[in-house]
Amino acid sequence: MKRTTSLIISITLLLLILSGCKQFSPNTIRIGFFPNLTHSQAVYGYANGDFEKAFGGQYQVKWQSFNAGPAEIEAMFAGEVDIGYIGPIPAINGYIKSMVI
Repeated sequence: MKRTTSLIISITLLLLILSGCKQFSPNTIRIGFFPNLTHSQAVYGYANGDFEKAFGGQYQVKWQSFNAGPAEIEAMFAGEVDIGYIGPIPAINGYIKSMVI
């Protein structure tokens, strides 16, 4: 009886943990950028569909805009962004933070 109860509790906890996981398609590339002049390469690529063309239709490109470097770094640490256009200071701060953690 005790073994059955432990098994039921374990399965329930596993299901609760898995239900909180986000659905992520392995064929999706998530790109973060700032929609301003300083990151014009990303804005131009977004507007013309250059990334979609470069991947040849094998991957779906999902764009996400940010208004500050620290927000984009946090999204990268959280696994929400695969590729990011950021400036040198947020990149250095993120690298230092990743070395401390």
